[in-house]
Amino acid sequence: MGQGSQKIEKVFAVVVTYNARKWVEACLGSLNKSNFPLTTIIVDNSSSDGTVAWINENYPNVTLVPNSENLGFGKANNLGISIALSQGADYVLLLNQDAWMEEDTVEKLVRAFRGATDYGIISPLHLNGTGTSLDAGFANCIRKDFHSGVSHLATNDLSVKPVDFINAAAWMISRNCLKQVGGFHPHFYHYGEDREYTNRLAYHEFQIGFVTNCRIFHDRESRNPQLFFSTLERVSWYYRIGLEIRLMDARRSFFRNGLLGFLWSAKDFLSHFFKGRWFALPAAFDCWSKIFVELNTLREGRKLVKDNRPFLFLDDH
Repeated sequence: MGQGSQKIEKVFAVVVTYNARKWVEACLGSLNKSNFPLTTIIVDNSSSDGTVAWINENYPNVTLVPNSENLGFGKANNLGISIALSQGADYVLLLNQDAWMEEDTVEKLVRAFRGATDYGIISPLHLNGTGTSLDAGFANCIRKDFHSGVSHLATNDLSVKPVDFINAAAWMISRNCLKQVGGFHPHFYHYGEDREYTNRLAYHEFQIGFVTNCRIFHDRESRNPQLFFSTLERVSWYYRIGLEIRLMDARRSFFRNGLLGFLWSAKDFLSHFFKGRWFALPAAFDCWSKIFVELNTLREGRKLVKDNRPFLFLDDH
């Protein structure tokens, strides 16, 4: 790998699984083929499809943590990250169960970090499961700053392209970032935890970005994002998470966050209503009433961030 006397960083991959049998062979197989040495930690959220038995049989050398209940995405990742840090990880790669990488992906991310110490998170390009185009969610994250075509982005440049947000399907996080920013906020069970994390990342003056010459493949084309807006309960849930993220953002005042969040959600609720989703208006009142009950909890979440405790939400190391 041409590293000479360069210190070999300790990299740990953390994969949270839940009924992952469909994807886990591709995911773990790609980690096993990495040309940069890494240790893999699997945190299983009480799968019922044989995922744990398959991993035990085919990958006995990974660290497997089988939970008796589904902890959610953030808490399960925090558990894996804590184990990695306790074993001296310099970097932790978070990889979704339905994603896999190329042999040199980890090597290139490590090399990118060596020249970009102001970054807390560096991600590869996220392609779809067939590799024919960018993952739709990733493309949406970078659209305002970069042309979204694969051919335009796929270069040999190892420089990191800064963005405001990338979804946590494939994050490499530095130890220094984990020490100062911490892990995922346990308030978010599933969805929203990565967006809240990048707000804290910015609060602590780290950057997030991606490298164009390494890739992961994310097999989720079959999911329909419109399902988020298909019922009263889903609309209320979606906007409640968005308001929670905004209210907990420690970069601005709680009052300003609340005002801007209310205006944002009110505009969207009306838009849904005029698009024929009649349940948008009762969903708005359901969402806002639940946020009102949570206000003290959300203020406490902001206070934890401002307290600057090392390894927040992680075991101390």
